[in-house]
Amino acid sequence: MNKRSEWREVLRRRTSDPKQFHGNVDDPSITSFFVTHLPGDATKSELWKLCAPLNRLVDVYIAGKKDTSGAFFGFVRFAKVVNPEEMEKGLSRLECRGRKMTVNLSRHP
Repeated sequence: MNKRSEWREVLRRRTSDPKQFHGNVDDPSITSFFVTHLPGDATKSELWKLCAPLNRLVDVYIAGKKDTSGAFFGFVRFAKVVNPEEMEKGLSRLECRGRKMTVNLSRHP
């Protein structure tokens, strides 16, 4: 069997999901927060529902790996955050499945 015939091209689906972030990554009106101590099987939609009531949430990313301390982590991005320090405190009060999350303002927007 020809090895070339074993591979086929797969095109990425375009999504109309409003939860997908399609804005400019360098947009100064977007504030990113680093979230750690997530449950290993936490989902993007679960984190979205948890964080959305706090402000205008534009993106959620959950890494499929652990950070240096051995905890699962991710990032949440909000638009037009007036006071990032207060937002950080508000996010730090949230729990995902009984686990208190640790939240910090992201070093890299």
